Amino acid sequence: MLKKVGLLLVAAMVLASTVQGADCTIAAYGDAAGTVSGFYPDLDPSLPLFSFYIVMFAEDSTDAVAYKLNIQSSDIFPWNIISGPSGEGSFLDEVPANIGTNVALGECVLGSGGTPILVAEYVYAALGGFHATVFLSANTNQHPESPIYNTCTNVKTPCDVGPLLLIQQFFPTESTSFSAIKSLYN
Repeated sequence: MLKKVGLLLVAAMVLASTVQGADCTIAAYGDAAGTVSGFYPDLDPSLPLFSFYIVMFAEDSTDAVAYKLNIQSSDIFPWNIISGPSGEGSFLDEVPANIGTNVALGECVLGSGGTPILVAEYVYAALGGFHATVFLSANTNQHPESPIYNTCTNVKTPCDVGPLLLIQQFFPTESTSFSAIKSLYN
């Protein structure tokens, strides 16, 4: 009898672990590989655009992700969003926009061995120097507590939020530029 109860408990734990899904982390990064959590973009003055990426790490398959993108900055503006690893995905901001975003990757993507899954590339325009903090949270229409992803077998799985992304751009002024330093020697 004790052996049967023990086997049932082990079977229940195995079943529960498969229902919960794999460990997952999702965050905004300065690169598509999910390694840069702070950067200074090199902006072209004629078209000051830069990108950051939503990257997920999971030992699982996925074809869709839901999250809320939070940006603390007043000097950057959205230019374009490219969804999925191939760029062939689609996205839907839920109304009102502060609820969250749903991204269909356009294909079933397998994450394994720490391979990053590129969810989306956000292209932003900057007006002058800026400092931005980017982080993710729950899309509350999809899950009340955390971002989620949908496996390719249609299982919704919660995902932990990774690190904050810090982005800074400094434009020199006359008092800090090289010409001001040269004027000291004239």
